[in-house]
Amino acid sequence: MKNILYVAKIALPLLVICTLCAALLAGANALTEPVITENSAKEKHEAIINLFGDTGLTYKTLDCSAEGINGLYEVTLSGGDTAYCADVVSSSKYGGAVNAMVSVDKDGVALDVQIISHSETFMSKYTDETGKYTKIDCISGATYSFDAIRLAMSLAENAVLSLGGAS
Repeated sequence: MKNILYVAKIALPLLVICTLCAALLAGANALTEPVITENSAKEKHEAIINLFGDTGLTYKTLDCSAEGINGLYEVTLSGGDTAYCADVVSSSKYGGAVNAMVSVDKDGVALDVQIISHSETFMSKYTDETGKYTKIDCISGATYSFDAIRLAMSLAENAVLSLGGAS
């Protein structure tokens, strides 16, 4: 009986502390979730504009459940042309997840890539100051980083082709 009381004296305060910490974390999450969601939407909007270079464009979200696709958008440019943009999460063997927006033409060909977030070591060698994919450099060890970009492009192309509307 003495051992049970000893364990209870230790366990009860720890339980209370853990419960309070969990409640504080849940409260912080509830307060910050709308801000994070809004910032993410702004970031994606800016990426779409950066990819197409057209501030007069409009876009709508399409239904897509393709692997690696967080969102697929049909983009109508100010001149009336239609293209697509895919919010893609790809990965490499080295640095982990890479979140990118990939512009795709109406024929299902990837045109450009805007990196949203990544944990890659060499990704900055492939992007400009806005995160837009620029070129491939022959950098030792960067093959896995480029594989993540290539995978993102492939996933976006497949998502657009799966719509059936692309020729």
